[in-house]
Formats: sequence, structure tokens, C-alpha cells
Amino acid sequence: MQISAAALQPIIQRPAPDAAAGGSNAPVILVVDDDAGIRRLVAAVLRRMTLAQVIEAGDPYTALRIATTDARKIDVLISDIGLRSAINGIELAGNIAALFPMARVLLISADESSGSGVRPEWRFLAKPFPVSVLMDCVTGLLPHSSA
Repeated sequence: MQISAAALQPIIQRPAPDAAAGGSNAPVILVVDDDAGIRRLVAAVLRRMTLAQVIEAGDPYTALRIATTDARKIDVLISDIGLRSAINGIELAGNIAALFPMARVLLISADESSGSGVRPEWRFLAKPFPVSVLMDCVTGLLPHSSA
């Protein structure tokens, strides 16, 4: 299901860049999970890595609003597949990929069989996973600077 930008109004406030992640030049990771505990844990791990700015969304509609209204481009999307919404994580990833063709996608799920709809260019991690595996996976997805 593709969502039009007009359907995603009203505009929400832009979150401030993470100071620890190098400000506005750092890559942007959008973390989407309707389980606040998992979302916060993943976001905290990523912030601790200090390699990117991290934005959190508790549902796909908020994620799409952020993607269409925030001035920053999404470099990496990390989303649960089984979002309790009319839009699941795979559909959300398709929408984000349409908005940001260079964005990398990591989909996560406790149900390993739900990874069957993951596109070949996307990554999949089955929950639960060790923090070290998440860190390695995200490091591999981040755009590398030419410096």
C-alpha cells in the first residue's frame, strides 16, 4: 500500500539532530517499532554507537510523516515487520524506499517466517538478537564517508 504525501498531514515538528552523532552531517537512522521498549532499546544502542542521528517513530504513519516533512534524508530504516497497523513494516519500507531510493532497510521480527516478503536488497534480523549483531548489521548499512 503506497501512501501519498497529502495523506500524511498535518506536519509534525522536526526533531533536533543528535549532538553526539555529529550533528546534521551524520547519517540518519529511522527506527520504527510499536513496542516502545524495543524501539527505545534499539535507538539507545544506535545512539551509543554515535555514528548517526537516530529518529524514533511508534507507528508507520508517524514514520511516513517524518520522512515527508523532516529536512533530513533517511539513510537507514530499521522497522519491525509486525506493526499493529494497516501498514506493516514491509509496506512501510517500500514507501520509504520510494521516497529515498538510496536508503538501506533492516527489517526485524520475532516471526522468522515474516521475513519472506523482504526484498533481496534489504536485510532481515529475527528477534531476539544480540546487540553485537544489531551493531554489526547497522554499521554495514550506514553510508560510508569518502574522507
